[in-house]
Amino acid sequence: NRPGRIDKSLYVTVSDCDVPLRLRMVGYVEPRERGVDELFPFDMGEGLRLESNFHAFGYLEHGKQVEHRIGFVNTSKNWIRVELRPQRLSGYIQVVMPERVAPDYKGDILLRYTLEEQSDVYGLLEDQFIFVVNGKDSYYPFSCQAIAVDNFDMVDDISAPRADISKKNIKFGDVKRRYATIEQSIELMNAGSSPLVLRAVASTSEALSADNVGVEVAPGQSATIVVRLDVGKIEDWDNPFVARLMLITNDPMRPMLSLRVNALPE
Repeated sequence: NRPGRIDKSLYVTVSDCDVPLRLRMVGYVEPRERGVDELFPFDMGEGLRLESNFHAFGYLEHGKQVEHRIGFVNTSKNWIRVELRPQRLSGYIQVVMPERVAPDYKGDILLRYTLEEQSDVYGLLEDQFIFVVNGKDSYYPFSCQAIAVDNFDMVDDISAPRADISKKNIKFGDVKRRYATIEQSIELMNAGSSPLVLRAVASTSEALSADNVGVEVAPGQSATIVVRLDVGKIEDWDNPFVARLMLITNDPMRPMLSLRVNALPE
């Protein structure tokens, strides 16, 4: 299970020599043939298997589209009917897959995000589906995401804004159920030569948010961003709370700044 070049050495010490003897093995391990369960590890039921149930596209600039293909196979000996039931929709994704799949057929699911040039959408785009195969819901959800940012094709890197934050981690420490909302603040700084704009804020948890979206920071200046933890929305009180807050700006070099937030529910 570890194909590729190998170069290993072994040193042996013998009684009549002060210098260890080096034995060297050089070779190449050929990959073994992988089975269908390894190539398509996600069992969606009724013989349908996927090579992945998630894809992160990264940045999606205004006026552009991004695509990705995920392989699937029907391992059964029967035709199967497939539909996707939306659980969460951004409104900017297109998913293309046949409604009926022949026995032993292999193909691709096409995922395509498209964002208009004049769109005012920024931040995290998330989409999630449930596969329904022959009328039965799959065990695994199917999801993908992209981060909507400005179109930077015509931006002059020399005169562009440069975003940074005063700290990369926030620790709220011990939090109790009787707390409502607790806050800490960070500074959003602009080390560039043109105004920096905070386009959007996205979070991996509903309990975490921040203010000042739309603030414009002049070159050499900073703006205070208040980060809020809504204690009542923490779902798991048996484990430490860990989430990420993403700040989306018009910095072409780093459109997204990530802030790690943690707390200890009691």
